Amino acid sequence: MALDLRREPARQARCDLSDTDRRGQLYLRQIVRDLEGKVATLCWAKLPPGQKDLSAWVEQGATKEQVVELLRGAQPIDCQHLPDM
Repeated sequence: MALDLRREPARQARCDLSDTDRRGQLYLRQIVRDLEGKVATLCWAKLPPGQKDLSAWVEQGATKEQVVELLRGAQPIDCQHLPDM
């Protein structure tokens, strides 16, 4: 049975790795609006400087360990004060 987030808040955190360009940042804001109050914690993992998205970073040689470290360092998002675009 699937969890209906409109009725019951999820007990797990969600982490987003959105693209770093303007379109990705707008998408991040949409995710935050859609999930605010529906997940226990919403985190944002900021990609290293110069990386547009996760797939490009992996193609350029990011290791599994680097991706895991990035996710572990993800910071909770304050829905009222989103990161600058």
